[in-house]
Amino acid sequence: MPRHYGDGVAYSVEATPPARRVVRRPHDWLRQHAAATPDRVAMVSGERAVTYRQMFGRVRRAAASLIAAGIDKGERVGVDTATPLHAVTGYCAALAAGVVAVPMPALDDRARGEIAAQSAPAALLAGSDERAQRIAVSDGPPVFVLPPVDTPGVAEDAPWRRPVEAADLAMLFFTSGTSSARRKGAMLTYLALQDSIDNRIEIMRIDDRLVECLAAPVDHVFGFGRVRLAFQVGGTVVCQEGTIDPIKLLGTLGRHRCTAIGGPAAVYAMLLKHFDAPFAKVCGTVRWVEIASQRLALRHKERLLELMPQARIYQNFGLTEAIFATAHHFGVRPERLASAGQASPGMEVGIFGPDGRRLDPDAEGEIRVRGSSCAVGYWRQPDLWASATADGWFRTGDIGRLDPEGFLFVAGRANDIVNVGGRNVSPDEVEDVVAPHLGRVSFAVCGITDADSPLGELLVLCIEGDDEIDLTALRDAHVDDVVGPPRHEQEALGVQ
Repeated sequence: MPRHYGDGVAYSVEATPPARRVVRRPHDWLRQHAAATPDRVAMVSGERAVTYRQMFGRVRRAAASLIAAGIDKGERVGVDTATPLHAVTGYCAALAAGVVAVPMPALDDRARGEIAAQSAPAALLAGSDERAQRIAVSDGPPVFVLPPVDTPGVAEDAPWRRPVEAADLAMLFFTSGTSSARRKGAMLTYLALQDSIDNRIEIMRIDDRLVECLAAPVDHVFGFGRVRLAFQVGGTVVCQEGTIDPIKLLGTLGRHRCTAIGGPAAVYAMLLKHFDAPFAKVCGTVRWVEIASQRLALRHKERLLELMPQARIYQNFGLTEAIFATAHHFGVRPERLASAGQASPGMEVGIFGPDGRRLDPDAEGEIRVRGSSCAVGYWRQPDLWASATADGWFRTGDIGRLDPEGFLFVAGRANDIVNVGGRNVSPDEVEDVVAPHLGRVSFAVCGITDADSPLGELLVLCIEGDDEIDLTALRDAHVDDVVGPPRHEQEALGVQ
């Protein structure tokens, strides 16, 4: 069936076969905009602004150094992620040279060592001599230092790019993920990277007016995706260095008069809960909003619509292994505001029962996805990939349902679901119900096993610190709508 993401536009569900796709990589867009708008700022990293001319020149020089060093096409190159500017330069250079980019954690030496051991990179890329010394390993691969932004360009005849196919491996994103404690490298092709961005641009109707306040790290697939999106449309992306800081985000929005925000649901929840008034003062210029992957409470979605009626606000459901699997425009179909939207073009979403059978609309089960933006495996861990897939579907480990029109409603993680007296309850949904009665109190809902209770498992409301709560108001909340019949409510929801 056709899918509708806003403004009455129907999108095809068919993806162009990989063999017929023309691959466009970040350096292609950098080169195009370096010629057309050379002095426009492509990226801001901390306090450093870099133009398209500077960014393209640096990527080209770094890519040429990889090829000159004899790094073969398809080999892995670890990229240090100490700063967004250096990380993005390294990724783009690797992709131009036709080698596989592997983001390497900047601060976690143990994780970086594990990733290096698994991916066996032929070389490492660092942004400075200091970082090169930090990430170098005795008897390990050579470390190349990215050239300074304003150094002279390479000779015109120096090779700096190699041809690739859409199905070629482009990046390895290592994650312990939400479905396994084992660290694994999600294998993403050029097709997966490109389709996820093409879909965003088409569905959200993004253009070169984009000035993005990026509220996500670039060593995650979502963060680097938003950077590539900005480069593709000829816009500007503003990145924080270090941990994402809400105060700095508000400053970035105001100082740069940002027209877009991209980040996980937790960032928006934090801004709305703790910084609603200052956020309201600086979001008037925003035209595009993307909320990544995680479930966002309905009250937060409604507040975003109140604060930014001028913006196209979208949420997607996705994972590292399945990028931008769905899309939902908040401004249409208000009765489905709680959903994560319909499957993106080239993607398919299905709900499956414990026996592996695909379920009918409105039945709740495991969410599985497949399509052009999915990973093709876990690097050198075929057994783990086999357990994460079934008949071509990736098993997300999330629980949800599809309505008859294909809108996805996410209940929560399968391993978070609490069985209360035979009824499966999502702690996320209970948190949505009790949150209006808790004000600014920091809290979480979880499940515990109680052998003395006839319900088997109980829901527990955990309060941080010594904040007082109104128990009367809390008991008046409609928890029974989620947990079950009213007679279960007082026993099912404990307060500790």
